[in-house]
Amino acid sequence: MRKLLAVLLVATLAVGAYLLAPLWIAMDMRRAVLTGDRGTLEARVDWQGVRTSLKESLQELERLKQSATATTGEVRAGLWQRIKAAAAPSRFADQLIDRYVTVEGVVSLASRRDGIKTLMGLTPRTNQEIEIPEHARPLTDRAQQFWSRLKRVEYTSLTSLEVEMADRRVPERTYQGVVRFIDGRWKLVSVRVRGVGF
Repeated sequence: MRKLLAVLLVATLAVGAYLLAPLWIAMDMRRAVLTGDRGTLEARVDWQGVRTSLKESLQELERLKQSATATTGEVRAGLWQRIKAAAAPSRFADQLIDRYVTVEGVVSLASRRDGIKTLMGLTPRTNQEIEIPEHARPLTDRAQQFWSRLKRVEYTSLTSLEVEMADRRVPERTYQGVVRFIDGRWKLVSVRVRGVGF
């Protein structure tokens, strides 16, 4: 009887660890971005797959936006203006994705967070305010913030998990990531933007 209980306990712990591993890895990747841990980011992300899926999702959002504009009856621009409007944003977005959706690009952007907040019109920190770095905050605080933005977690197979999270500032926008078990480890292979674009 004790052997059976021991086997059941080990099996339960193994299944629990397997099911929770991708979420732990997501938090570990966030820590790696904030601390500049390039090795972890390189090992945990299929960068080419993420760039491709991100470009596709932004193009899809742009098509939906153009379709919605056409159905609302707004005055349509001329042919040349529509061609420019369709080509320029996607080309610009593709260039930004190619440049910044890399290990170096992500670490660089994370290290310049205050500058980016200023450009976005958000209030920068003053010298009097003391802010604890994200990776130095207690695990319970980080987990609570992570869970509050989590919209959906779904195993689509034994080796594939979809996670959908809300944007911090635009609740209508969500990010859908796909994590797969490849070569003995979980890797982020796809990121898509849903809801509204940028």
